[in-house]
Amino acid sequence: MLDVPAHALPASLEELTQAAQAPGLVLAAHTWTHPNLAALHGAEFEEELLRPLTWLHQRFDRVMPWIAYPYGLTSPEGEAAVERAGYEAGFLVAGGWLPEGGWPRLRIPRLNIPAGLSEAGFIVRIAGLMGA
Repeated sequence: MLDVPAHALPASLEELTQAAQAPGLVLAAHTWTHPNLAALHGAEFEEELLRPLTWLHQRFDRVMPWIAYPYGLTSPEGEAAVERAGYEAGFLVAGGWLPEGGWPRLRIPRLNIPAGLSEAGFIVRIAGLMGA
């Protein structure tokens, strides 16, 4: 069994409930078991996409029908499944800043902020001074 450090574990329901009370914080999905959506086909998408959105809506008031693709990976079939499941936006890991005119709503770039990043490093990233 792999020993996962505490900082790499998912939040408990209690931690998530506490965080969800913060003003301005909205929850969204990241699939149920974190598979590579680009490798799934057909019915494999259903539980991965519907279950987390249903789970969030049953427990929290502020939930957006958005998904951050695990590993930032998707496919045309995955994006169609995401849309059928009721998601309004999908976020990649790469891609950097939004260009003028935007990106397709199911392929929005996401600026990755790695764990352990210093405050100065965070400021550099959000200022656009460093690539994604």
